[in-house]
Amino acid sequence: MTDFNTKDLDQTVKATTETRAEAQLLLENALLPFNEIEEKRERLLDSLAIAIVNDLIHRVKATDELAGKLPNISDVKDEVKTLIENKVAPKVQQGDKEKADSYRVSAIYGSSTDAMQGAYLVAGAGTGFEFGYYHNIATSGTPSYQHVEAKIALDDKGNLKPNYFKSIYWSPVKTFKKRKLDGQLEDNTSNLKHAKQSDIRKAFKVHFNGASINAEGTDLAINSKGKDKEENTNFCVVSKHLIDDYSKAVITMNALSEFFESDSLHSAYVKEDDIENGGKKDQPKPTMTAFFKLQKAMETAKNSLDVALDEARQEQELKQKKFKKAS
Repeated sequence: MTDFNTKDLDQTVKATTETRAEAQLLLENALLPFNEIEEKRERLLDSLAIAIVNDLIHRVKATDELAGKLPNISDVKDEVKTLIENKVAPKVQQGDKEKADSYRVSAIYGSSTDAMQGAYLVAGAGTGFEFGYYHNIATSGTPSYQHVEAKIALDDKGNLKPNYFKSIYWSPVKTFKKRKLDGQLEDNTSNLKHAKQSDIRKAFKVHFNGASINAEGTDLAINSKGKDKEENTNFCVVSKHLIDDYSKAVITMNALSEFFESDSLHSAYVKEDDIENGGKKDQPKPTMTAFFKLQKAMETAKNSLDVALDEARQEQELKQKKFKKAS
């Protein structure tokens, strides 16, 4: 990091505290609400996961084509995003139109990813995930995430009792057969444990993305650069493949969507050697060049789809008008 000189700290920037100790106390008090926000955020994610599972249940029951299978998560993500845009995010004026605040849409949508993955793990067969309950000890405010049976957490009407909460639990052995305890390798537990966000993300990769597990069976496989390693595949996509089989284009777009939303591009991105070794710093990096080329192509494709959909709607409206006149 580049060294910076300070401003005149007695004139232009003044402390509101008298001592460093007071400043530290001020900092501590400023940080405390963030802990409360994180606790609320966890419960909000649980509530969202519960809502998504409810939607999945009704969707599967009402859709013959699914025949007991979960819908593509990209379809659910699209619906959630549309709902955020139309019903949740505040509107801002853009020219002569009112549109959803794109920054807020992105923020809310980004926060919902873990909940969607958790919902799919709960609804999916053989994952070891399910909804359970825990008791928040009112005297200390410290949650005890130990799994509690429904008969203890719910009253006679099926409502949560005070200080009980519904959350996502998992049986770790269903995802990772082994665990290390005090350095010793042993069979993983089948007992239900509260699922942290990291547990949900890893398990989703295993059960839905086919990620590889390490040789010990305790975690995701790690490659030499320390990144999650998925099953080895012979991966090659050229334009002709996609033109010949439209479904492959959809599958590829869905895979790229998952890749970008999981922040994998950011995690994998490193400076190219020519930049590190004093190359031209204004020269576009291959990674970014490819990304912006894809972005531009997708924008063009979206505009084309929008036009096609608009034409289809107009044609449908025209047919309806003709039908009404004829009747």
